[in-house]
Amino acid sequence: MPPDYATGFVANRGIEKCLTLYTLPEWNRIVRELETLNLYDSDARMFARLFFRGATELILDEQNRILLPKRLLECAEIDKDVILTGYLNRIEIWSETAYDQLMNIDSETYKAMANAIMQKTTP
Repeated sequence: MPPDYATGFVANRGIEKCLTLYTLPEWNRIVRELETLNLYDSDARMFARLFFRGATELILDEQNRILLPKRLLECAEIDKDVILTGYLNRIEIWSETAYDQLMNIDSETYKAMANAIMQKTTP
């Protein structure tokens, strides 16, 4: 990881039952994006509240480790074995059980999903 990205991170609750880890520059980009929400809209206000709930800035210790807050671990039901997945601009942290349940999709469903999603992104 480039040194300027390793100064700290933000851990947050994921949309699914996982934690999401962002570099500080990426977190700041997302905050700027969310600042454009119309806070007169009740759904936008609630989404912002839910999104920022639990967001915690983390600093690397001398051994380049981070300590995830117990409250966030409990939210994602992480107690022992974890799965880390790099996902675009973030790292997701899952309990092994929740991740296995989420990813338990048969190949035909995956193929149909890929076809429907990728058709939307292809010019």
